[in-house]
Amino acid sequence: MQRSARRALGAALLLVLSATLSAQAPGRFTSATSFAPCVRHLPIVASPIPSCFPSAAPPRPVPSLYDWSAWWFFNQDRFFDRVRIPVERPTPEQRDRIHAALLLALDDASPDTRAVAAVAVGKMQRSEDIEILKAAAADSHIAVRESACIALGLLGNRSAEPFLTGVLGDTPAARRAFARNGRPLFPSTRAFAALGLGLLFADAGDQTPPGTVTALQRLFESSSGQSLDLQLAPVVALGVIRAPSAVPFLKDLVASRASPAWVRGHAVWALARIEGVAAQEFLLPYLRDKQFAVRQSVALALGRIVRPEDDKAVKALRKLAWRGSGLAARNFARLALGRIGGEGNDDILLRDLDRARRFERTFGALALAVGFADEGAAVRSRIEAEAKERITAAFRGAKRPHTLGACAVALGILADAGAAPIVRKTLRRHLSAPWTGPLCLALGLLGDRDALPDVRSVLRWNPDVDARRQAALALGLIGGPEVLLDLAGELQDPTNGPAVQGAVARAFARIGGVLATEHLLALLTPAPSSTSTTRAAIVAAAGLLVDQQSPPRLRSVREDFNYLLRSDVLGRFLALL
Repeated sequence: MQRSARRALGAALLLVLSATLSAQAPGRFTSATSFAPCVRHLPIVASPIPSCFPSAAPPRPVPSLYDWSAWWFFNQDRFFDRVRIPVERPTPEQRDRIHAALLLALDDASPDTRAVAAVAVGKMQRSEDIEILKAAAADSHIAVRESACIALGLLGNRSAEPFLTGVLGDTPAARRAFARNGRPLFPSTRAFAALGLGLLFADAGDQTPPGTVTALQRLFESSSGQSLDLQLAPVVALGVIRAPSAVPFLKDLVASRASPAWVRGHAVWALARIEGVAAQEFLLPYLRDKQFAVRQSVALALGRIVRPEDDKAVKALRKLAWRGSGLAARNFARLALGRIGGEGNDDILLRDLDRARRFERTFGALALAVGFADEGAAVRSRIEAEAKERITAAFRGAKRPHTLGACAVALGILADAGAAPIVRKTLRRHLSAPWTGPLCLALGLLGDRDALPDVRSVLRWNPDVDARRQAALALGLIGGPEVLLDLAGELQDPTNGPAVQGAVARAFARIGGVLATEHLLALLTPAPSSTSTTRAAIVAAAGLLVDQQSPPRLRSVREDFNYLLRSDVLGRFLALL
């Protein structure tokens, strides 16, 4: 009897489950299945750590930050820019209307929307907005207050320097401005002010006021042993400014074994940005440093500054790439060799496609592609043709989504139009698979308009948030009026989470033009039913569309940045749209 009852109960449950699945199958995935873990992609206040293939667990798992997709996430924009840059900027009249809408968004009920609006106002670089952004520093929500610090830096009005310097020093005036009622400012707020100061004087070099460099150095020294954010933020800011007067200070940090490893790693990045090729001799010995963070950052830095004829540096990078310790350092050395180029490096990386372990093979494929894509790379037609052929073969023979995605993106970077039908065919056979995102991006990089129906299907119906996020970016790369209509609909869809809506916002702005601006202006008037996530994404798209910097300052900071060394503040800073 008990067995019969159990069978009856099992049959009933099966019927309920079947009915539920049948009811959901034809429709759109709703917020009830809204992929809560993917809130980590939030483009406003969270740290984006993508994992392209969450369902493909390898026998020996590798942390997602060490995966090729993490490097791609932080470096993809410079390759996107080679494909599509908005051909038309908004007209002056449209800019005025967007500006008015952004000022209204600063009073939105949602702190996420207010925070994004502050950054967007800063991107417009209207000097008269300085007092409005200072007022945002007294907002009731800390995310808005910290975004105001970044916005004041983006604004470009150097009269904001005393305000930001006061925040660094936690002065009584700064406490009043931030409505702290005499209480100390949060360390994260002061760290964001340091980054804002860096953006305010970005690339100013020796034209930077001496007091600014001194204030950043003092913040670092006064925070020793207290807050890691208060040590990392001023070091990063000095690299953004590129002030030569900071070089001795940064060299001391790199050389000091007493300095935290992450501080030393970011000091390497800052030093390479300031000195360029001149930093090579100083940095090269630290490629053998005992701390992984330092080795990783040196490998990334050398990729920017070493030339193919610099035998000593090239040999050291090869040794690290194939015999060194630390998976990330080895992979960063591969990327560096790809950027440096030269037939010797190319030949080794080509052989590596067959011999390396799969996680290293993915970085090898990307290293080859990055080397050929760099504008300063020498003409290497013979090797380039072979690279396309070998990476295509690796794509065809890939047994794991992890490798398939990396090879697809590499072919996209190489602009190998002949690979488009192969990638498209694979995508068409697996539209609902969770690992289709990189295939969409590859087709976007190739500008393959024949892939539009398939990429649209992934964005609309794929259950994986990251696949849909990348499909949205791909549509922005392909472009076209019909794509704008799709994106406008997705931007308003409340069932999309922040990851997808953030990507849709970026795609919308990337297409640009008068038509995109008019669509966006219509959306900037919030509907009563719109969610805070939707409003924030629309405001973010407006900020991207009117950004006065080319390339945008926030984007240029991410290039060759050691994203593995991300404190709470740096993670949120790097995630800003």
